[in-house]
Formats: sequence, C-alpha cells, structure tokens
Amino acid sequence: MKKYPFKSRKSIFFFSFIILLLAGYIGFILFGDESIKEETRENFKVSSLPQEDLSLGAGYGMGVNSLIIDQESQENGQILMKNPQDLLEVNFKNRGNSGKYILKVFYDFKETKFSVEKDHYASSYVFDLETGKSIDIIFSLDQNLNKDNKIHKLIVAIYASPEKNAKTIKAMTNSYGMTLPYTIYFEGNKKYNMQKTLTKEYQQPLDKLDLQFQGLMINNDFKKSKEVLFPPYSIKAKKGEYLKLAYYSGKYDIDIQDYLIISMIDWKQVKMNNDDYLLLENDSEKVDYGTFSVKVPNEEGLYEYSAIIIPNSTNVMDEMSFSPLDTAYRFTIEVE
Repeated sequence: MKKYPFKSRKSIFFFSFIILLLAGYIGFILFGDESIKEETRENFKVSSLPQEDLSLGAGYGMGVNSLIIDQESQENGQILMKNPQDLLEVNFKNRGNSGKYILKVFYDFKETKFSVEKDHYASSYVFDLETGKSIDIIFSLDQNLNKDNKIHKLIVAIYASPEKNAKTIKAMTNSYGMTLPYTIYFEGNKKYNMQKTLTKEYQQPLDKLDLQFQGLMINNDFKKSKEVLFPPYSIKAKKGEYLKLAYYSGKYDIDIQDYLIISMIDWKQVKMNNDDYLLLENDSEKVDYGTFSVKVPNEEGLYEYSAIIIPNSTNVMDEMSFSPLDTAYRFTIEVE
C-alpha cells in the first residue's frame, strides 16, 4: 500500500475550502476530454448558470424539491409527500468541468429504482453536463414503494466520471460529486425519530484508535497504522471472491449518536458482511476500526469502489443537521 497519510481533522468549513481549491485540478484530471451537446426533454432541462454561480469557483451545487407540495426542503432537509411516487426534481449545478455524471437514489439506505423517462425504472441515470451548466432532472421513486405512517430517509447523489477508474487516471479524490440526505414523511402523518423504523443492531468495530481523523476512509491497511492511510489506486481480486477491506470511521462530535456506511462497486450498492450497510455507534473520542467483505463481480475488468457515510442516520433532518454527506476516496477493484 502506498503511504498517503491523512492526519487532518475534518469539518464542514475545512472540507468546503479544500474542495474549492482542489476541485478544479481534480475535475481537469477526471473530465478534461469530455464534450456534449445540450439537450432538452420533458424531464431533463439543461441551462447556463448565472454569473454569480460561476464566480463561486470550481465545484458543485445540488438540491432536491417536490413538484407537488411547495416547501423549504433545501433549508431543513425534509420533504413532505402525498405519495411515494410524487414527482421530485433534482437541480445540479456544474461549476467544474464537462463530463459524464451518474444519478443515484437510496430509500431507507437501500438502492432503489426510479424513473426519469416515463415508465422506465432503473437504479441509475447517466447524463452529460458541460462546464457552467445546470441541469434539472424530474424523477419519481419506485412504483412498488407504499405510503405508510413512518418517516423515511431519501439519499440523492450525483457523481462525476462513472465511466473512469482511479487506476487508469491515477486520481486520488473524495470530492467527485454531491450526496444529500433528506427525511421523507407523508401528508397527514406525524414526524418522529427514525430509530423506530430502523431496527438493525449496531455493528461492533474490532478496535477503537486514538487517531486525528474524522469521517470515512476505506483501504486495505489491516495493520492499524499510526495514521490513517489513503487507499492505493487499485486493489486486485479474483473473480467472484469476497474481498476484505478495512474501514476507519466516525469520531464525530458528541451530538452525533451513530453513523451508517453504504458501499458501491461499479456504482451499484453491494452488501457489507452480507448486510446492506454497516451501522455503528459514534465515539467522539476514538476512530472506529473494523473490516468487512464485499463480493466482487464474476467477470474480469476494472470496477470502481466508492462509499458513503451518513452521520446521525436515525435522526430527522433539520436546519442544523442538513448538509452534504462525505464519500470515501474512490479506488479501483481490479478483477482478474
């Protein structure tokens, strides 16, 4: 493993600053050779960004709103719906570079199908977007989801360069898009804590480490180094095997009760230790260290690995807690 020590303690402000500084450089590496044509459809609209958006510098902006009920979902991270299939609109602003992007949606922390094109449901939607453009995508959730008296979590994410691999472009980054968590509740029902609907027991880490780190790092460092290391550009695996990986995570502030980790291979959610996700209690003093296994594809090739961490995953979003989620540094799984 290459030793890329990660020592700095993260915060929203620190990461916002770093992302603004690095996104232009990273974006050039990831997207530099892409070009597209503008396209307008019933559920797909591309337009130019106003000058004030461009003046903010390289990076992304995103929001999700209901097209059925007028509300302030971008202030408190809550979306009131009449039915699970209400039309939603995601607005994505690209202040970085031109390239391909992929839209992903998770409902109660499980990848779900959604429809952008009428009567066509899929677990992802790939589109192209030029520098200085914004896109509005109208979508509806899986038609098999039912209305109930519970609250639910909706995670909407857009990631850059799904067709590229860290191994081939040698890019070490965790700022490759935006991930937003929303609380969904249905009209006529009361809001209450997600803990009542998420009954999964907490996973237990193998160890708790005294390291200056906060957030999520996934790699193949099983020696528990004195510092958190970046992953290599690629990790080799045999076809169809269960690949063992290490996680270093948590150490959020004391007001964070727990956090949840989701893994993706080739931009599809995969089970971690045969569970859909890992749920851990937060320790504000220590970094959690543990291992998990993911099943790699049965065919040879390069597959991109990425992961999401959701602090206070069982809580209702509000003005104080609603903010973009962190993603792990992406790397390539090289299946032989």
